[in-house]
Formats: sequence, structure tokens, C-alpha cells
Amino acid sequence: MQPQAGLPSSKSRLFAVLALAILLITGAALRVAALGRVPLGLNQDEACNGYDAYSLLRTGRDQYGNLLPIAVRAFNDYRMPLFDYSLVPVIGVLGLKPASVRLGAALWGIADLTAIALLGCLMLGVRGGAIALLLAALSPWHLHLSRFGHEAITASATISWAIACFLLWQRRRRSGWLMLSALCFGLSLYAYSITKLFVPACMSLLAILYWRDIRRDVVKALGAAGIVILFAAPEVFLLWREGAKLQARFAQVSIFSQYGWTLRAAQAFLTGLANHFTANFLFIHGQGGFAAELLHVPGFGQLLMAQAGMVVLALLALQDVRYREPVALLLGWVVLAAVPAALTIPAPHMLRDVLAITPWTLLSALGVMFLIDFADLPPIVRRTAAGALILAALWQGGRFVRFYFGPYASIAARSYQYGMEQIVLATQQLSRDREPVVITPRINQPYIYFLFYLRYPPALFQSEAPRENVALFGRVRRFDRYLFEDPAQAFARLEHGIFVFPDIGDLPAPPTLSIRYPNGQLAYRIVVK
Repeated sequence: MQPQAGLPSSKSRLFAVLALAILLITGAALRVAALGRVPLGLNQDEACNGYDAYSLLRTGRDQYGNLLPIAVRAFNDYRMPLFDYSLVPVIGVLGLKPASVRLGAALWGIADLTAIALLGCLMLGVRGGAIALLLAALSPWHLHLSRFGHEAITASATISWAIACFLLWQRRRRSGWLMLSALCFGLSLYAYSITKLFVPACMSLLAILYWRDIRRDVVKALGAAGIVILFAAPEVFLLWREGAKLQARFAQVSIFSQYGWTLRAAQAFLTGLANHFTANFLFIHGQGGFAAELLHVPGFGQLLMAQAGMVVLALLALQDVRYREPVALLLGWVVLAAVPAALTIPAPHMLRDVLAITPWTLLSALGVMFLIDFADLPPIVRRTAAGALILAALWQGGRFVRFYFGPYASIAARSYQYGMEQIVLATQQLSRDREPVVITPRINQPYIYFLFYLRYPPALFQSEAPRENVALFGRVRRFDRYLFEDPAQAFARLEHGIFVFPDIGDLPAPPTLSIRYPNGQLAYRIVVK
């Protein structure tokens, strides 16, 4: 039930609608601006998703020749395919390049922003929707993932729309919204692996909280559940046939792989779950650990610092019967979002907890609306305090945006494997007669960059792709004239060739070309023999 206290005047309602439109345009602009340059470079997962989409466009198969896969083999980590399929029309129109891959993520991010605004309006009114959209547009968590060519953002968008459509059904009693909610839940199963656990848990939560509504329309509710089951059936069948392959990545990071089914695993789960709710993760430092610059912009929390106060206010709103239902839904949502992430190591993990972005944002907006409507305080106090929180969020969000489009691009260059495009172009320019090109294996999955930047014909790669490369993250040793091995050993063995060395170690001959990171540090050296 939407809170009704403190109903806005028609003039303030019009202002909120205009704010919604302006914020949505601003959020969209932040997600599509300078996609080819920020961040600098291209992560191997982005390149892999882009090339698989290019392969699907040209041949209807992924890079290894699997026809219309429901799990994309990628680096033998078997990813959910929705993001790659959604990239096909983008790459078909714009071509295979970094900006195209990231534009696919940006479009999903914009779709998620729209769903967050709609959820805010449904739960909190137009003013609440505008506040939620402001926080999401400037969110360090959401903005970064909306510009990273990874499938995580598709999960957030599909789940946000699934719950928004469910609430529209609950308010308007039109069965079409319920079926659309089921469709979004079903699609989310092909978005990111975490949804396999989240979707049934979330549907159970909705059934508990809205049982009275569902009981009045049981047949249609069962029909909606049947739609989700139909979507899940191909995945269940594939898991039955190829379970070991499809779960290899989970087996690698699972707490059960390290601790078994023991009390130590239960302790690790509870600790990991709690870690996703710490102030350090949410509001102060955000994601840490290995390659943190890839997943998170340093110097900021996953959320804006001002949202800490907003979330506290949302918890206080539990005392108000008008807010109890939305707070219960959002708290259940944010806890369930952390469960799949808590089953893995390391925890917290901002990608595997991506489904928490929307409920945290809505809880923050709810906290502001509760403050505005809190009748025990004088109106001037309420408005001043709420305005201060919103202004603090605006300032912090603006500071984040300036840093993201400024220093961060260079800071994250190494994590985004900056220099690989330059290597591919240089090896083509230095090539004289299709001599071998040997690339250091110290680069993470270097073969994918040559496929990507050369726009190598997918049908040709499918015919020569190594079938023995079946291990999780197993390396492609060679294709065409490109060899991915120790360049020093290859230099001694081969009469001619182009050899790409890392930034450390001795060279067998003076470098023909050196490639440097934006900060001037040495990245790679190329020797021609």
C-alpha cells in the first residue's frame, strides 16, 4: 500500500514529474557518455561477451560453434546468455567495438533506472520515485555496472521490472501485469547465475507478503508460476545433462568446495551474509580485494554516504503502519539478494550482490519520504532535514561522477587490460609476410582480444578452435598464426616472428615498440625478429 500522509499539492506533483523526466535523461546520459574511453581499455569478459555476440550475429553460434546456446561457453565458465543475445542487434548496427559492448550494458542500466523510478512511484508516490531515481542515477554501484560490459546489470533490470509489474498487478488487478511479471522473472533466469536461487526465493516472499491478493486470483497466479517454470525447464534439463560443466565456476568459488557441508561452511555463510550489510562495504570503501579497481571505483562506498542516514530512517519507518509493507518487502529483497553472494568466496562481492542495488535505493528514498511525512516534527524541520539529505546525496554523487569520468579511467587501465588494442594494431602494422605472432600468456585470455579487435571471422575460428580446451578458464594455445606462449622460448625456437613481452624480464633483442599505460608506466614490449 502506498503511504498517503502528506499528499503533495498539484504544483509539487508536477514538479516531481518534471524532476523524474530530467533525472531519467541525466541518468541515461551518464550511462552512454564516452563509453569507448571510460574506463580505458577493455576487460577480457567484455571482449568475450562482445565476440560471442558477434559470432551469434554472423553464424547463430557462440565462438565454439554451439548453436543458439542457452549457456554460453565463453572461457569454459558457461555464462547465462541474455546479455550476449541483447548485444547482437547493437553490434549489428554499430559494429564490434568496446563502445558497442558497453552500450548494451548501458541500455540495460537505463531500463533498470526506469523500473526503479516506477517502483518508487508505486511504493512512495511521484516524489518518492523522483528521489529513488536521483539516488540510482548517481549511484557508484549502479552507474559503474551500467558501463561495464558484463551480464550482471541484466539481472538487476529483469528483477526490478518483474517486481514492478507484480506491484502493478497488485494495484490494478489486471492479469496482463502478472503475466508480464512472470515473463521478466523467467527471463532473469538467463541473465546471471545468481538468479537461479533468487527467483524462487523472491517469488515465495511475494506470495507470503501478498497472499490475500494472490488468494483472490489463484488460477492466474498459478498460471504465472507456470510461465516461470516453463522458462526454467531448459536450464533444468541442461543442468541434468551437463551439470559438472555448468557448475564448474560455482564449484570453484563455493564455500562448500572449501569447507564441505560442515558447521564451518554455515559459519562462512553467515559471515559472508553479514559482510554485505557492513557500513564499510555499503557506504565507506565498497568492494575491496583483488582487482578492486575493475569492480569498484576506489574512494567510494557501493552507495552514497548520505544513504546511510536514509536507510536508518527507513528502519524507523517500520513503526508506521503506512510504511510497514514496503519496508518489509524491501528488507526481504535485500537479504535474499545477498544469499547467493554469501554462498561464495570472497564475500562481500558487488557483482553477486547486484540484486541489492534496487532495494537499497528504494529503502533510501523511503527513509526520506518517512522524514517528510513524520508528523511529530514541525514541517520546517522535516523539510530542512530531508533537503539536507538530498543535497548531501547530490554533492556526493557529483563528486563521484567527476572522479569516475576523470582520474578513474587511468587508475583502472591495468585492470581493464589497457594496451591490448594497441598490441593488436601494432602486430598488424609490423607484420611483413604473415609471420607468427607470439603473445605472452601473462595476459588474461589474450586470444579473445585478437578475435575481438581483428573481427576474426567466427566461422573460421569455430573450425579451428581447440577442442581440448575444456578446463575452467583453460587457455587457447593458438589459432591462425597467433601463438599464446612464452615469447622468450618462442624467440629462440622460431626464425622469424613478432613477439609480445610483458613489462618485466629480460629481452632477447631491443624492443621495436613499447606500449605504456596512461600514467607512463611500461605495459608491454614488442620485439620483431
